[in-house]
Amino acid sequence: MILSTVKRKASSPLNGTDHEGNIDEEESFILRDRLLPLIICLLRTDKFPAVLRIYRDTLITVMKASIKATVAELLPVLTARPIDSDSVTGGRATDADAGGQSLANKLRSLSSEGFVQLLSAIFRIVQG
Repeated sequence: MILSTVKRKASSPLNGTDHEGNIDEEESFILRDRLLPLIICLLRTDKFPAVLRIYRDTLITVMKASIKATVAELLPVLTARPIDSDSVTGGRATDADAGGQSLANKLRSLSSEGFVQLLSAIFRIVQG
């Protein structure tokens, strides 16, 4: 529930504008009002640390899957892109199409511009 709320806010095209400010504030109060009794109950039963661990592990798993999907989607595009600046790097980029190459070798074969583009895409996914 919380994760879907965060994803919905992150995917909203108007996120961060003044128009959305009041709605986000109202949603924040509604979410707080719904979570407060749950948190109090978890604290009373001494289950709060365990629930936080589960939530953290779930969040980490989702983030890793998102990052892997982004890398899997963009890496073939970035390694196939022709590189004009350096002939050695260009030669490595053509070798990157080999199916048995490890992820580390594929990342090494990227140009610095391609690597920065990949990191930017990952940052946008992590940011949210």
